[in-house]
Amino acid sequence: MLETAPSACGALSAASPVKSAGLNPVRRNRQPLATTWLRFLTALLLSGTGQLALAGNSSSLMEISTDGQLLACTNRDSGTVTVVDLKTLRKVHEVEVGHKPEGVTFLGDSHHLAVCVYADDRVVLLDADSGQATGEIEVFDEPYGIVSTPDGSRLYVTLDYPGQILEIDPQAKKIVRTIEGAGKFLRGLAFDAATSRLYVTEYYTAAVRAVDVASGNVVDEWVGASTDNLARQVVLHPTRPKAYVPHIRSKVNAVHGQGSLF
Repeated sequence: MLETAPSACGALSAASPVKSAGLNPVRRNRQPLATTWLRFLTALLLSGTGQLALAGNSSSLMEISTDGQLLACTNRDSGTVTVVDLKTLRKVHEVEVGHKPEGVTFLGDSHHLAVCVYADDRVVLLDADSGQATGEIEVFDEPYGIVSTPDGSRLYVTLDYPGQILEIDPQAKKIVRTIEGAGKFLRGLAFDAATSRLYVTEYYTAAVRAVDVASGNVVDEWVGASTDNLARQVVLHPTRPKAYVPHIRSKVNAVHGQGSLF
C-alpha cells in the first residue's frame, strides 16, 4: 500500500507526460521521491488532533521520540537504522547495526535508541542525535520485539525461537532477568498503560498472552482460530481495553512470513 502512495498523492512520472487533445503538458515542481515519502508517512502518523501519534508502548519497526522531533526506522534489507528529523523531513543518520534489524525503541523520553538485530543475536544501543553506536547486549537467539519503560531504565525484548522475554538494563548493558513460559516463537510485544503487564504474540499461532511484569507469570491469554498465524505485532488501544493484532492470515502448506510490517 505504501509503495503506491506517492503516485496517489500526485507525483507524475517523467516517462509518462500528460498528453491530451487541446491540452498542453504542464511541468510541475515535483519534490524528490524521498521527500514525498516522508510527507506521506508523516500524514499517516498524525492523529485526529493534528499531533504526532507516537508508537509508545508497542514494539515496531518504526518509532517516534516522545518529543516528536525524531523518527527511527529499521531497514532489514540494508541492515541499518535510519533517523529522520520530523521538522525538516530529512534523513540525518543511517547507522549500520547488523543483519536483519527488527524492533526499535527510544529509551523513555531520550534520543537514545535500542534495536533488535535478529540475525546477529544482539541488541544494539544508539545515540540518535550523533548517529553513533553506544553499546550492545548479546542475547541467546533471534531478538525481535522491544519496548522501553517510560523512564528508560529497562528494556524488554522477545526472543523468537526460544520463546523468552528478556529484561535488560541498558545503562549496565546486561540482561537482568529471563522470563520463561510465555509461549513459543514470541514476536509482538507491548506494555499496558501502567507498564505492569506485557502483552506478547506467538508468531505461528497468533495467540496473545498477558505477562505480569513483577512476577513474570502469564496471567491471561487469548487464543484465536486454528487457521490464524504470522502475528508479528500487538498494539494496545490508549484508552479502551482492546488490543489489535495485525498481520494474521490463514495457514498454508508452506509457511512464508518474510516482509516488513510496521
